[in-house]
Amino acid sequence: MAEGWPSEAPPNAPTMDRPRRGGCLTTFLVVMLIANPLTAINYWFIGGTALAQKFPHMPAWGPAVLGFGSALNVVFALAAIKWRKWGVYGFMAACVAGAIFNLAIGVPFALSLLGLLGGVILLLLARQQWKSFS
Repeated sequence: MAEGWPSEAPPNAPTMDRPRRGGCLTTFLVVMLIANPLTAINYWFIGGTALAQKFPHMPAWGPAVLGFGSALNVVFALAAIKWRKWGVYGFMAACVAGAIFNLAIGVPFALSLLGLLGGVILLLLARQQWKSFS
């Protein structure tokens, strides 16, 4: 080995007990890492007024809560990328809480259920490599 080169594999290199993440799971998590911060910014700074007009039953703090949920999803997606089960569970819990909140403010039932789709997709994709999660 040349001088100055590490003698061991980098800490995030795949090992025998941690396989490479599948392409679909990786793509989904990357999309979540892009979409959720944008969604949080939208709730906090751009779309809160429009939501309040469209859903009059939503409390004034509603957009802040929805933005916080989106920000939490970033944390959960990062945890899932690092093979943590709590990231998958947290993402699913946030989806369920979001659907319940949406129903409470008057979002139509079918649209509220659509909010659960991300959690279901993550669960199905993670299930294939669940043994690799800790």
